[in-house]
Amino acid sequence: MAGSSQRRNGRLVLIAMTLASVAALACHDGFSPFGLFGTYGLTTVNGKPVPATLFSDTSFTDVVAGGSLSLTPDGKYLSAVTTNETVDGHLSVYVDTVTGTWRQSGGALTLTAVDSSQTAANWNGNSVTVTDSSGASVVIMVFSRR
Repeated sequence: MAGSSQRRNGRLVLIAMTLASVAALACHDGFSPFGLFGTYGLTTVNGKPVPATLFSDTSFTDVVAGGSLSLTPDGKYLSAVTTNETVDGHLSVYVDTVTGTWRQSGGALTLTAVDSSQTAANWNGNSVTVTDSSGASVVIMVFSRR
């Protein structure tokens, strides 16, 4: 009897330690039990819901149609953004992809592309806000967890 009670207590301690380890790994980021890793869908560009018109005049329209951002546990990322450009009634569709590595410090992220360019981002537990200042104007994209 004493032996089976000790084995049961030992198993309970082992189960409790395993559950505590899993919980600690899942919550390592301090924000979410799901962690930062995963795929996020593009929801807004410069505060406009996607599809978002960035520029429009009589003969030219530039619309961000959609996009995604994937962050992997091994520190890599893939971003894909689809842009529809219409010039004099003729539609051209562009899919811009960027790959690289990411680094996290609290809610702040640094995305480093394969060409070594860096982009600042912030994570709030459910979405990643990317601030792209590489072009003529700053573009702020919000990717929300899918």
